[in-house]
Amino acid sequence: MALKVPTYDIESINWTEPIGVGFSDDEGTYHEFIKFQADDDPVWDFLQFLESGLTKDGRVIKPGGYKGITLLAHNAAKYDAKFILASLQKHQMPVRMDAGLFRLVWLKPRIAFEDSYAAMPGSLRDLADGFGVSTKLDWDHEDTNYPWKMRIDQLSDFRTYMKRDCVCLSEIMDEYCKLLLRHYGVTPSLTLALTAAKAFDRDFYRV
Repeated sequence: MALKVPTYDIESINWTEPIGVGFSDDEGTYHEFIKFQADDDPVWDFLQFLESGLTKDGRVIKPGGYKGITLLAHNAAKYDAKFILASLQKHQMPVRMDAGLFRLVWLKPRIAFEDSYAAMPGSLRDLADGFGVSTKLDWDHEDTNYPWKMRIDQLSDFRTYMKRDCVCLSEIMDEYCKLLLRHYGVTPSLTLALTAAKAFDRDFYRV
């Protein structure tokens, strides 16, 4: 099975209180972490799952966890990565910021969270249209509420929206990787500028 580009997406109320995390792993399997009760912490549940590979009820999904993995979220430096950093700091986990919040590394399990916007500037919708992959879905963020307060149909739409964001970004980056490999023999770096320099160095002039 060809490996997929791991992605994640965090959704929140008023852009401040996380109520859901979606995660598409390196095999293309989707996982979600929802705040179904007031004391649930979906971001920490997600992080614990990455480290251990275990669900909250003890089921083994990934033996040994996802240690060493790099995950992407679009516009993470301005949004998703802030929740990741806050949760890791709250639980006193050692972190390193290689490029501010554009690349955040959780040191113990060597898990990196990167911002795909630095590598592929543009809206997720425009990039999906440009690469011809799964279209980003619509969601009225004014309808976002605690999951236990949403109507069944609203909650279903919300979960579908969150999953599509993960799948859409993974497909975009997969197509981008194929394009770079086919034409330049390189894979994406953290930023578009670094990627361009790497391709120039390999195919045109040593820099």
